[in-house]
Amino acid sequence: MKNKQVIIVFLGLVILSGCAKKVKVSGLKPALIDLEAKNIAVLAFEYDKGIGLKGRIEANFSKVQFAGKPYFNVVDRKNTQQILQEHKLQYSGLLNEEQSVEIGELLGAEVLISGETAALTQNDQRHKETHRKCRKKRCKNSDDYSYYKVWCDTRQIDYVVNIRAINVTLGSVPFSDSSAYSYASQHCTDDEIVMLTKWQVAAASADKLAKQFVAKFVPAYQTHEVTLLDDEDIDYTKREEELLDNSLLFIEQSRLDKAEKLLMDLLISTQHKSYVPAYNLGVVKEAQGELRKAATYYHLADSLQIKPVKEINQAVNRIGISILKRDQARKQLRKKL
Repeated sequence: MKNKQVIIVFLGLVILSGCAKKVKVSGLKPALIDLEAKNIAVLAFEYDKGIGLKGRIEANFSKVQFAGKPYFNVVDRKNTQQILQEHKLQYSGLLNEEQSVEIGELLGAEVLISGETAALTQNDQRHKETHRKCRKKRCKNSDDYSYYKVWCDTRQIDYVVNIRAINVTLGSVPFSDSSAYSYASQHCTDDEIVMLTKWQVAAASADKLAKQFVAKFVPAYQTHEVTLLDDEDIDYTKREEELLDNSLLFIEQSRLDKAEKLLMDLLISTQHKSYVPAYNLGVVKEAQGELRKAATYYHLADSLQIKPVKEINQAVNRIGISILKRDQARKQLRKKL
């Protein structure tokens, strides 16, 4: 896993926010829910005809890759249905733990995803409204308008899905929840608005649901902004000022190697008494994915500050959490890759 692990994303972009320069740093975060399994089967959803939620979930599970390798193995959907029919196995909607054992063994799946469309309703109502139209080039007073009655239709669509993930091997239910989506629109005889049907809303909602559902079980990169320090905290010589300014320019141009060298020279030149280069070195190492080295520099900066510096305190609090989350994500990756 040492060479196969996905490296934390490189420093993104330096942006200006007032006078302060910020960099975008991405770090690997663990999955919200660890399925603790690789082989997954998605069963047909009850009352899902024409929506295709099962296929959308399968497609999203199949897309997940790390280091060029699939994170999950998804049992082929055609084989799934065929095997269940051959063994005359019946299930309705949300699978229970007892059913899951037999089905899981037949399909060779450690995790089974099942569910049902709990509601898909469309409520249309018609009413009349008074609209107006300007009769002149410019209308200032109410008398400048002509008024007329039009028919208007309002539409309310509600789509609710119950979904469950069962770990057959562990006999646990790592996820069970209900998701609801609503759509409201109005069309009058004098406008060009086209209202969606309940099937169109369900299809769009199912696509969104599938992406959000699968994302819960996958480690992901998250980006946050980190502010650089660009003002000296002690008296700098002219050369030390140039070292700081040039290091920031190199960071802006994504030359972290050069910025690191200049900042190290500045730290040595100030006899390790300036927290600015120590902190900025921490930012550089965090951007490079070397979180433990970043923590060393952040704690050095912390030891040098006399008055509280917001950026340093935020970094000290953040880096420990980042290391913990990265290690959790790597542990999850080792199980699958």
